[in-house]
Amino acid sequence: MKITPLLAPFFKRIERYKTSDTIQISANKLGYLKFIIEEEERRIEIQWKDRLEVLRYVDEDEEHPTKEEGEDDDDDVEMMRQMIIKLKLRYWNIGSKLLNISSDIMTLIVHKQGCFLHCFLDSDNTCDISLYLNKISSVEI
Repeated sequence: MKITPLLAPFFKRIERYKTSDTIQISANKLGYLKFIIEEEERRIEIQWKDRLEVLRYVDEDEEHPTKEEGEDDDDDVEMMRQMIIKLKLRYWNIGSKLLNISSDIMTLIVHKQGCFLHCFLDSDNTCDISLYLNKISSVEI
């Protein structure tokens, strides 16, 4: 997912929850992004309203069979399936600060083992920072 500087206030909201130790990130391939923080006796869900742009890898060598009318589209189901991972909140807050120092766009990749944040520090895209955040636990829905 492409994370633009417009999301900086969204990430700032997460920083104010200091008593929680973990954060859950829920995302899918359609650009849906939500954060869940359980703090003391309450559960806070922070969701970006718009869909974020998702970068898709297309293998040009792979053949794509044509689909018959009426066939189930497994790709649509795969696109909608959410990936939920649980991370240490303090590590996420460190990673989200990359958005403040990046030149333009930060990339967020969520997968079964954790998440990956990447951004360029200059407009020439010659200097970049990558941060990998390992999961505590994950759930696939």
